[in-house]
Amino acid sequence: MPQPREDELAAQLREPLSEVGLLIEEIKINVAGSRRKLTVVVDIADESSTAPVSLDDISRATSAVEAALDPDEIFAGKPYTLEITSPGAVRELSEPRHYRRSAGRRLALRTVQGEALVARLRGVDDEGVDLHDEKADELHRLRFEEIESARVDLEFK
Repeated sequence: MPQPREDELAAQLREPLSEVGLLIEEIKINVAGSRRKLTVVVDIADESSTAPVSLDDISRATSAVEAALDPDEIFAGKPYTLEITSPGAVRELSEPRHYRRSAGRRLALRTVQGEALVARLRGVDDEGVDLHDEKADELHRLRFEEIESARVDLEFK
């Protein structure tokens, strides 16, 4: 029996995870010798929520994934490790919903022109983001296509 593909597993897990308020960010299958690992990265489905993925969310996701997958069909019935995780606090922001989930946070961005910017995310729409550079007390508007990379810049108080 061939190993399942990530896209097939994503299709199979999308609805059960949605029912517990989560969505799939990524699925990774790792086989190294006799070791097999299925990693499912989940995030909160509600784009307006800035709450992090909690341990309760991970527990609900684990139950949903275990109920949705037939262990005998994964890896031809051979034992494997299931890891349910979140994207983490400093993940790369690559989709508008990632920015929406980061509203109010300080971001470290690089524009396609090579400019580095650290600014607070004040707003997000379908076209781009509104930022406030607190150090220079300046407002910036960047369209998504102007952003080469962005991530949350952790603040320690």
